[in-house]
Amino acid sequence: MHKELVKSLEKVKSLELAQKHLEHVQQRLQVAVRELRTLDKIVEKEHQQYEELEKAGLRKMFRNLLGKDEERLQQEKQDYLEAVLKYNQQHKEVEILEFEQKVLREKLADAPNIRKEHQRKLDFYGEQIARTDTPEGKLIRQTNQDLDRRYRDLTEVNEAVKTGQEAERLTAKMLDHLKKSGWWGENHQRQSVVKKVSKKLAHIDKARKLLPTVNLLLHRFMADLSDVYDEPEKMFRFNASSFQHFSNSFYDSLITDYILRQRAENAIRMVAHTHDKLKASLQKLWHLRQAHEQLIQELNQMKKDTLIRTIQSSKD
Repeated sequence: MHKELVKSLEKVKSLELAQKHLEHVQQRLQVAVRELRTLDKIVEKEHQQYEELEKAGLRKMFRNLLGKDEERLQQEKQDYLEAVLKYNQQHKEVEILEFEQKVLREKLADAPNIRKEHQRKLDFYGEQIARTDTPEGKLIRQTNQDLDRRYRDLTEVNEAVKTGQEAERLTAKMLDHLKKSGWWGENHQRQSVVKKVSKKLAHIDKARKLLPTVNLLLHRFMADLSDVYDEPEKMFRFNASSFQHFSNSFYDSLITDYILRQRAENAIRMVAHTHDKLKASLQKLWHLRQAHEQLIQELNQMKKDTLIRTIQSSKD
């Protein structure tokens, strides 16, 4: 098993070197292609100048007016040939780089399978080391415990984010319907009162139909936050009851405001406030998720480094 792991490690290192080499080749290729395009334009220009001067030289030759014009013709011919040589050399370099890029890409084509197999062997080897009482074994066991805890924390955060995003999306939808139900921005002469009222009530009804789902999501979001934080109310600086009694608050604000004054201003403010709190809560959760992911990455790298050092020391 140990020999297989050493070979697997060497393959992965070879892939890493190939990837670095590929990146370097691709950078050089981009520069080389740009230079080739520039040289192509120069060759075209020099060829055109040479042809024009050659035609003029032939006409003058029949008039016995050579001399300086003949010297200019030779110089243009030399410049043209020099440009062609540079172009050909650059073209050859581009071909070599493209071939090297092709070879490296073919080598890296199986990289995912090689890395997956290496990780499988590394995990198995890590399990063997973790059963020992060596310093490396103790470190691996502690790292595994830390990883388990962090993965659990990350799962809880992801669940809260998922619920919060859906709640935020639907409250935004409710808010949109409520705003469309108001009189503002309308030309009172364009529609009859019956049509206006019908349209307003249709939007109110659409917002109302979303209410049970939003209410359920808000309760679930509070439960998810309680899994992530001991006291989410303090962490997010809001009263949990504002989420828990969202449904009642919606109806109260809608009835007292919309029915009495034919507007939905209070309901809009209430839903907008909830929507803003959801967005702020999600922002904090996203930062927390990034912190968990970063720590998991560091722990995995530390575990991997420990195992690789163990492999290399036993190989020596």
